[in-house]
Amino acid sequence: MITPEYLKTRFLSGLERRTMELYSLIDVGDEDGIYRAFHSLAGIGGTYGFHEVTRLAREGEEHSATGDRAAMRRIVERITAAALS
Repeated sequence: MITPEYLKTRFLSGLERRTMELYSLIDVGDEDGIYRAFHSLAGIGGTYGFHEVTRLAREGEEHSATGDRAAMRRIVERITAAALS
C-alpha cells in the first residue's frame, strides 16, 4: 500500500540531488537548464503531493530567465523547507 509517508520518503530521497543540480545550474547561469530543472521539480512535486513545492518550482521557472541568482537560490531553499515541513 502506498502511504503518504512512503511518498514523502520517496520524494525526499531525490530532493538533495535535484537541489544540488539546481544550485550548479544557477552558479553557471544556464537559463534553459534552470528552467528545465524547476519544471521537472514542479511536476514531481505534484505527482508526490507536494503542492507547495510545485508552486515554488513554478515561481522558479518564472525567475529562470531573470538572471537573479540570489532570488533563484532563495526559491531552492524555500522548496527544501517546504518539502521537509
